[in-house]
Amino acid sequence: MAGLLPDVMNVRENSVHLAKAAVKQAVEEGMDWEKDIPTEDTELEECIREPMWDARYRLLRPVTKKEASKFGQRRGRHTW
Repeated sequence: MAGLLPDVMNVRENSVHLAKAAVKQAVEEGMDWEKDIPTEDTELEECIREPMWDARYRLLRPVTKKEASKFGQRRGRHTW
């Protein structure tokens, strides 16, 4: 059974296609406030993707209880 919303695994790509359709419709209706909006799909998609936030998280490493306690003490927190 299909859900109401698209799969989150493709959320970025789906967002690009939705934004592209919205921009094209706005241009067609004369609601484009920006000038020089690309008319080619690949250029328009590139303009949409450029400002998209790309989450980059640093890797975490497991620590021992002792290491965690030392860190907590330096920050003035309770130890284990």
